[in-house]
Amino acid sequence: MKSTYSYIRFVFSLAAIGVLCLWSSALTAQYHPAANKPGTSAIHRDSSVFIDWATTVEDFDRGWKNIAQPASGNVTHGDSSNVLYKANENVVSLGDSGYITLSFTQPVANGDGWDFAVFENSFGHYYLELAFVEVSSDGTHFVRFPASSLTDTTTQKGAYDTLSPTKVNNLAGKYIGTHGTPFDLEELSDSGAIDLNNIQYIRILDVTGTLIDSLASYDVNGRKINDPWPTSFASGGFDLDAVGVIHNSTNVGTQKKAAVRSSIYPNPADDKLQIRSPVPILDYRLVDVNNQIHRKAGNINNRQVQLQTQNLAAGIYLLIYRTVTGTNTKKILIRH
Repeated sequence: MKSTYSYIRFVFSLAAIGVLCLWSSALTAQYHPAANKPGTSAIHRDSSVFIDWATTVEDFDRGWKNIAQPASGNVTHGDSSNVLYKANENVVSLGDSGYITLSFTQPVANGDGWDFAVFENSFGHYYLELAFVEVSSDGTHFVRFPASSLTDTTTQKGAYDTLSPTKVNNLAGKYIGTHGTPFDLEELSDSGAIDLNNIQYIRILDVTGTLIDSLASYDVNGRKINDPWPTSFASGGFDLDAVGVIHNSTNVGTQKKAAVRSSIYPNPADDKLQIRSPVPILDYRLVDVNNQIHRKAGNINNRQVQLQTQNLAAGIYLLIYRTVTGTNTKKILIRH
């Protein structure tokens, strides 16, 4: 009897240790780092991957300077038209719980990899003001990207405190100004409320940042999102600069046909990268997230191409290659 009890207690102890390990792992998970670090997903506003920008403001509601003190009034900085077209660090402030809805000349579509990026105007790599991102095909039904925040919630982040980008995911504003936070529509493929190849609207909603239970913003796992708060001034809250489009209805059709059949391997890559296509490859370029070209070739007209990557720094790159059926963009991770 004693040995049976000891065995049961041992099994329960192992189970408890496993739960604690999973919990600890979740809290220490690492997402893409700051824009100046290897492995970042930040995309510079001058990157050639952007083919369009938001062109129309459909809806706009300024939030409070301090949501816990509504009498303080709403933020006032910037005009909503500031967020149209290419990112230029001329912004509109959303304030606590404020939001803005934008539309485009052509619907955003679900291509291969990231599909659009949201720009904020942070003056530093670690002073971050965050926002949720939602998309819609009809302007009525919006689906939110599954945001995660692993920032400690023991102490409230003050108005000028810093955050680590490695602790936040699927939240706009995790990168310094001129660098967009990218989003991949494929992450919403389980939703039946939207057509991933007909995204007409993108809505940006300020994360309040407070740890007050009734006023806090929560991530997809029910955790409070701790970011600088209160920001009780005219330019408080998330400051939207622009939304850049990588894939829309003008390029995703031919890209999908070629990308599905093409083979790009290995990915992650170490010393070399191969592209194999059933149709001739015309040219390619391999660029980093700041749009610096590291490898390129033209006049190929071949179905198989090999790129040497052994001398490249570890991190995320974009492979942009053109075939006779269209232009394709593929996210590549290089590791050594």
